[in-house]
Amino acid sequence: MTMPTDIAIIDTMIGFPSTDRREVYKFLAPSLRDKESQEDFKMPAQYMFKDIPADIGEGVDPVAVTLHNMDTYGVRQGMVNVGNEDREAPRRAVREFPERFLPCIDVDPRHGMDAVRRIKSFHDEWGVVAVTSFPAGALVAINDAPYYPIYAACVELDIPIFLTAGVPGPRVPLKTQKVEHLDEVCWFFPELKVVMRHGAEPWEELAVKLMLKWPNLYYSTSALAEALSQGDHRLRQHARLGQDHLRRVLPGRSDLRTNHDRAAGRAAERQRVAEVPEGQRGPGARTRLNPWECRASENSGPLRVPDP
Repeated sequence: MTMPTDIAIIDTMIGFPSTDRREVYKFLAPSLRDKESQEDFKMPAQYMFKDIPADIGEGVDPVAVTLHNMDTYGVRQGMVNVGNEDREAPRRAVREFPERFLPCIDVDPRHGMDAVRRIKSFHDEWGVVAVTSFPAGALVAINDAPYYPIYAACVELDIPIFLTAGVPGPRVPLKTQKVEHLDEVCWFFPELKVVMRHGAEPWEELAVKLMLKWPNLYYSTSALAEALSQGDHRLRQHARLGQDHLRRVLPGRSDLRTNHDRAAGRAAERQRVAEVPEGQRGPGARTRLNPWECRASENSGPLRVPDP
């Protein structure tokens, strides 16, 4: 299978560049205890990601930078969080370019019914197509009671929830994101569409097994770069048992590349990045595209991935 050149991508996790990356992650600061995370890192998983894109300068439009990168790399639409009142760019992007940006809302389960009311309010006002949440950031397990009202609200509104699964990148405890927790959630909420984010590492095989077991469980290829991860290789192998399972693999942050012709791909990418004006290179300047075609369903929820 060769890398397609004429297929648009729907990215289920797009962020916007900023003038100070630390501000983006300040919500996590109370949970970080080591000195490196507190004082040295610009983003909390910087020990893994060594090539953090530079901040944009004052006066540079983050929406314009993001659109430029989306166009450069063939990203037709992207899902963005409009729930952060301190981040104006996602809301403006959805208002001014509704055909390019799909609104979602990130929630903290510790806020209880206030979080539920917020989901419904944003669904009415913004038409959010999904809810997202970071269990390790909230220090609440995927299958703990605080999440159940959130899940019920998603079922009621018929929108999916995206949950970070597997060992978290930031230096916070992993127990909240054990993949096994999803088994209980999918069992108790058969109408809920659950999307795993960030690879489910190192429990990729369990993630595959649960996808085979539960038709309402999906896998988003976010936070993984350079090559197809071990887990995604297993996903493709297991998908031979039934192609419907592969259709539940969604692109997230457009991070994955096939492992064929990797060196040539990197060279081509460097050339494309070089063509972007120096002052306009945001995080998307390093975007890697998922090689599979993706189409949105009628409610822009789960995406379809065709047979490999």
